[in-house]
Amino acid sequence: MTDLPPDLPRLRTLETWLAYTLDEVRAAIRQAERREAERQHGIQDRPRPPDWLLETGLNRNSPPVQVHQGDCWNRGKRTRGISLDEARRAITEGVKPCDACRPDSALGLLDSQEALRDAARARWVRLLTRTQHTAEGDAQA
Repeated sequence: MTDLPPDLPRLRTLETWLAYTLDEVRAAIRQAERREAERQHGIQDRPRPPDWLLETGLNRNSPPVQVHQGDCWNRGKRTRGISLDEARRAITEGVKPCDACRPDSALGLLDSQEALRDAARARWVRLLTRTQHTAEGDAQA
């Protein structure tokens, strides 16, 4: 058996103390359950991270720096979520795609970026060739 006091007054005192302690334990349990329910609610209702991010420059007037996929580990601190169309538009308008997450590849713009680079390279070659021909013509005259 347990080591309980033999007399009624001390048993009643012990009963009162145990009831009080049990109430405190039950209140702590309710509070812990409420905190856990709030945590679960926060996890379930957390907004989805954006699929695409636009990294902005150092100040308001700076042009955008890079486009990232939403889960990119290399995104900067100054990013904001953008839509799929905004991400496509930004890359096609010359904003650099991130080298780590390659949003241009994920958006299917990799081929178009290479085509744009090839077209720019061809323009430079034509311009240089024209300049060389003009310089040769001036040298012969």
